Amino acid sequence: MDNVEYLSSADLLLYLQNVCEDQEDIPAHDKELDIATLVGDGTPQEIQYVIDLCKCIDEFEEEEQIKATDRLIAYLLNSPIIDDAEVLEQAIELSATLYRNQSVARDGNLLTHRENNYAKALGHRYWQQGIREDLDESIRLSEEAVAASPQAMFILSSPIGTIQQQPGLEVHALSTLAARLDELFQLTGSLESLNHSINIMERLVTAVHGPDWEDSRTEWLGNLAASIQRRYEQNEGDTSEDIDRAIQISREALQMMNGNDARRSLMLCTLANALGGRAFATDQTDNLDEAVRLLREAHDITPTKDARNIEVCYNLALRLFQRHAASDVKEAISIAESTLEYTHNNHPIRPHLQNLLGALYYQQYTKGVSKEGALKILEISWEALRNSHYPSVLYRLQAGRRILRLCCEMQNWLAAYEAAIATIELIPKLSMREIRNSDRQRLLSKDDVAGFSSDAAAAALNAGKSGFEVIRLLEMGRGSLASSVAELRTDLTSLQREYPNMAEQFIKLRDQLQISSPGQHHVSQGFDALLSVIRQKPGFEDFLMPPGDQKILDAAADGPIIMLNQSEYRSGVDAILIERDNIRIMNLRVSLQDMNMPLGRLQDNDFLERLWGSVAKPILEGLGIGLPSPGAPLPRIWWIPTGALSRLPFHAAGCHFASFADSVIDRAVSSYSSSIKALLETRARSSWLPQQSKDNAVLIGMSNTPGCSTLHYAIKEVQKIANLFATYGFTSTVLSNGRAQKQSILQLLKTCAMFHFAVPSPTAEYGHPDTALISTYLAFYQTDLTKPQVVQCLQRVIRSDDPSMQYERLIHGYKLPAHLEHWNYLTVDDDAQMEDLCVHLRFDTSVGHYFLNNFALQAHAKQFEVKMQASGWDILLVSNNAMSKNLTTGFSGTNDNKTMLPQTIKQEDLPSLLQTNAMRLRQLGSTQSVCFIVPPEVQRNILDLRTGNDQTRSPVTSSDVVYWLLEHSCKANDTMVPLHTSQGFHFCRRTNALWKYFNHPKGAKDKLQLLDAIQQREDWTLEQLYGPNKFFSAEETISQLDFECLKSFATSICQQKLEQSGDYSSATKWSYSERSSLSSSSCVRTRSP
Repeated sequence: MDNVEYLSSADLLLYLQNVCEDQEDIPAHDKELDIATLVGDGTPQEIQYVIDLCKCIDEFEEEEQIKATDRLIAYLLNSPIIDDAEVLEQAIELSATLYRNQSVARDGNLLTHRENNYAKALGHRYWQQGIREDLDESIRLSEEAVAASPQAMFILSSPIGTIQQQPGLEVHALSTLAARLDELFQLTGSLESLNHSINIMERLVTAVHGPDWEDSRTEWLGNLAASIQRRYEQNEGDTSEDIDRAIQISREALQMMNGNDARRSLMLCTLANALGGRAFATDQTDNLDEAVRLLREAHDITPTKDARNIEVCYNLALRLFQRHAASDVKEAISIAESTLEYTHNNHPIRPHLQNLLGALYYQQYTKGVSKEGALKILEISWEALRNSHYPSVLYRLQAGRRILRLCCEMQNWLAAYEAAIATIELIPKLSMREIRNSDRQRLLSKDDVAGFSSDAAAAALNAGKSGFEVIRLLEMGRGSLASSVAELRTDLTSLQREYPNMAEQFIKLRDQLQISSPGQHHVSQGFDALLSVIRQKPGFEDFLMPPGDQKILDAAADGPIIMLNQSEYRSGVDAILIERDNIRIMNLRVSLQDMNMPLGRLQDNDFLERLWGSVAKPILEGLGIGLPSPGAPLPRIWWIPTGALSRLPFHAAGCHFASFADSVIDRAVSSYSSSIKALLETRARSSWLPQQSKDNAVLIGMSNTPGCSTLHYAIKEVQKIANLFATYGFTSTVLSNGRAQKQSILQLLKTCAMFHFAVPSPTAEYGHPDTALISTYLAFYQTDLTKPQVVQCLQRVIRSDDPSMQYERLIHGYKLPAHLEHWNYLTVDDDAQMEDLCVHLRFDTSVGHYFLNNFALQAHAKQFEVKMQASGWDILLVSNNAMSKNLTTGFSGTNDNKTMLPQTIKQEDLPSLLQTNAMRLRQLGSTQSVCFIVPPEVQRNILDLRTGNDQTRSPVTSSDVVYWLLEHSCKANDTMVPLHTSQGFHFCRRTNALWKYFNHPKGAKDKLQLLDAIQQREDWTLEQLYGPNKFFSAEETISQLDFECLKSFATSICQQKLEQSGDYSSATKWSYSERSSLSSSSCVRTRSP
């Protein structure tokens, strides 16, 4: 840049002042602004002054170009100064102003540059304050920036590895978008966002090369490595491909850095963490040793007061802990303690340090139990549990789990109970938004939180707490946090139905709780305040809480409820017996080892007898449920097993093959539920579902509909129906023309028993398919599936090639009780089990979709405007050249259907085979010793063909059978005549158009005429389908043909004298025949433009 003059700060300031005061002219050459020098230390005065100077320079620069303020924003966004909240707000304001400038829209590169700056500024504020809207807006701006950049779109649309020639600054928009998507993954856990981010970065780093891009590529490679490692961690190390790539990319990026690069310490951390992740999965100590060595190097080159040093120290302590050696644990504790001392309270890594220290102290405690060590663990773990700035609610739960375990080991049951209460109250704060079910299971199935509520319930029992308090702990935990969170959707669905604004605010705050930001403490307070407000609303007193004492007792109104719990901190199994007036605790002297049985052997008789004697029988006797008297109905009971017990078939326990059989099935009707709250919710659904009125009808009449023909008698029709209904005591709601509005009709459909509509439709074969489809969907969605319909779905699943996968798709993440979770547990003949399954799935949308798609909506309901079809006439490539010979391969035929052959095919009868004509029939008629075995209905058909009055049940003769065969052959040919005729004329029209337009098209008009000729209408009107015989004229079709051979084909068809019979005059027969033959002819359907 030879024409650029670099000025010192003082000279530039004087120069700009003179320019602003009109004391000096702008020279012809550019002046480069030394922004770094002007910004200085980044004091508010310096920042404001440089902003004013840049705005002054902008006045003299061309409108559609990158201005001084653009360069200032870019500098601030890549400088540590941006961490200052005031500077960040100034950068956001400047970015927004430039982005909204009208001239931006006329220049794609300028638009990309400014959208990218604006997106980066909002991304910085998202990390500082955790405002979800900032992240969403930043993603939107980044996507727009990429879309406005030809180079960015070229990189995304080209195969990975395509080199971008002369890349410009606009490609940075791809890096910004990838970073925002990675942040979205860290917020929500959605692998879809993470995979998209990785795909973008992979394309970017392979497309952009060159000496000028080394610094950028180094940063991109580091970000890509970190994202790939995160994906590996989410996939729980299913394969080593991701972690190996993360290590390879990290090494490449590290080699590109010089020893003085300020980013080197963080790159060392990225590589070390990847090596540590692989070491954890493979137990490769050399990887772990290298990770520790790299982190020590990062620690040595990072100043103590540098903000990055906290992250380096945390990772070093974590990898030392991973080695588990006593000396490593001791060093890790020293590093974590010293780092925690100078880490301020709002720093996002502080709670991670607290949690890590708690784990380190616990590791040390297990090697040599000491009261002092236990107190250290409790102190630091309580800090992590209560830290509202902790971005990961899951890790706070882990801290609570550690406290519970330690208190139980110390037999401090009251403290363990208090820790359990504090931990379980965090469950509503777990965010599930935008997370697919498979991701959800990964996030919530960690070993250190599984079975938490079972241990919590054991601690409560040991602390002498009441049965109600024990039940509340089990209800909040459900035996595992994964099922707990899955079932919280029930409460949220009710809130969305009654108070949608509150539900939206609840989801918003819960998502923000997952973000590491200084404002997170206030978000947590806001979330707790919102919960308090929601719980003051009628009907939501127990929102995201276990049911109250009276509701627990009310749940047992239809029969006792048996909650089963097992924990290492209680001997045996605890059965919590809930009856309509009291709760009892029964401790059963049986260990989990006694109940341990492989999944495939749970139905073994020995195991069922053991389960009966040790668990089921004592419980039933405790409830006073014995063998019933003959004819007496069996009582109902509900099982709610928790944890590992949920896999056991308590309903099948018993001595089934003893001399005196006794079992649960003999004494009671069993059902299962995942929780008391789920049981109450299922029973309460009928209270808010619309109740159908058996004597209410809705009648719709539309005589005038915009865009459709007039139905003159529609109003009279519905009035007559209404009068008819009135005579039978029905109440009819009649809506016609303007009164028939969408919302009013949908509301009435919820409660009506009958629905009639007289509405015009452009296509209707047997009614109004579009309206019929809508009505069908509404009928299922406004009510529920019946038990036979649910069983019908299950039977189809069981008969499929992969029942396991099909069953998972059917339930689509719905949390079922353990005995219903797997398809091989189910027996369609077990009425009680099917009833239980129906209770859970009859309202499920996924199951409703499955039933509609596979049973309710038939495949032939699909109708398109046009289709393209081929038939047997097209087997030969017929030529209009008289010298050309058609070639047929692989054809055979018989004389009985020779007349049905296409005119393009001629059957050549060999003279040597003439004697074989009707050979079978002649032999059948002349053979004396023949016996016919026919069904009664066929015998009746044969006798009906006898001439005269001789149609008695006398023996069937050979002549009768021959006559019957010939008759049916002729009828079969007659049935095929409409299809033969239809296909023949369509072939002539198509071929005529191809010969006329395809080889030498003169323009677009010819092409459209060709398309019009080869396409066939499929959405025939009612008049065309069922109207009088005026639909087709053979003479007219022949006159439109231009080639003699095609006219000959059409004339030959007409010689069959079909016009006299009128069989082809209506489209109905052709339509039916063609649809029936689709399995044997090639048919491609297309939608018209």
